[in-house]
Amino acid sequence: MTYYRDADYDLGERRREKRVEEMESQYQIPEQTMWSLARYVVLAAPPGGFVTAVLQNDLRNAVARADEQNFAALAQIADCVYNILPGNCHGDAKAVARWAGEKVGEV
Repeated sequence: MTYYRDADYDLGERRREKRVEEMESQYQIPEQTMWSLARYVVLAAPPGGFVTAVLQNDLRNAVARADEQNFAALAQIADCVYNILPGNCHGDAKAVARWAGEKVGEV
């Protein structure tokens, strides 16, 4: 398994796509959630409420927003985010907003 905790912010598109391939091969995550994470990493597209809560390390809101499939896969999703996604694209609301190119407070 490859770990990316110290990855640079400005990854090339190919490096981001490689991470998506790793996510798909290593984790059993609902397809819609996998694609939401992939779009977020590759395109910096803002994800939905559940994925945003996971990315922001907000367990209470992640559990509250999870459907049955995501709730069952929450440990896999969190493991994937921590071990595969670039370290600077998750962790708190500011990191998620920066990755998506938004200014905190203007969302």
